[in-house]
Amino acid sequence: MTKQYSPIIYHYNKNISDKAINEFKQILDIGCGCRKFPNAIGIDKIGNGNVNIKWDLNDYPWPLKDNFFDLIIAQHSLEHLNDIVKTMEEIYRIGKNGARVLIQVPFFRNLDAISDITHKHLFSTKSMDYFLENTKVFNYHYSMARFEQVGMWLGWPSESKNLLRGFLKSFINKFPNFYEKYLSIIYPVKNIAWELIVKKI
Repeated sequence: MTKQYSPIIYHYNKNISDKAINEFKQILDIGCGCRKFPNAIGIDKIGNGNVNIKWDLNDYPWPLKDNFFDLIIAQHSLEHLNDIVKTMEEIYRIGKNGARVLIQVPFFRNLDAISDITHKHLFSTKSMDYFLENTKVFNYHYSMARFEQVGMWLGWPSESKNLLRGFLKSFINKFPNFYEKYLSIIYPVKNIAWELIVKKI
């Protein structure tokens, strides 16, 4: 696991640097709603002042060019969509080779994940394995989309100033399988975040 934290998390904490944004020329925010990432193109079904492209994301293909984006953000949007495989294949199609993909979804034990009637999917630490080479389920070939995982975090992937919370975050991310099977019943985190890289070569 890398110590490099995702820019989307810094944005959420209102602590993002211009340097972190400027390395990406073409940014897409999927399902941006009213909280679009800085300098991004926002695509969403519900139109507002932040949405650049009004589009139902369950309608494939999306009206976006192949191999175009350097950074693709899906912050609390995948859980609302009908088909995760098709969605990941669209992300793969429109991303350049080497593009960063930042995904954040509710953890399946989070009460909000199951109480929100607009949520159509639950996610665990292994949910992205279907798109990651060198994982057991990738070899079932459910999808041709291929990504490399830079990092996966349970909870917010930022350091905590609270010593106890910082220890817990460090422990659960060091032993995610043990946490997910046993400790998550007692101490469920709210979210899972992934940072992926599009692999086209």
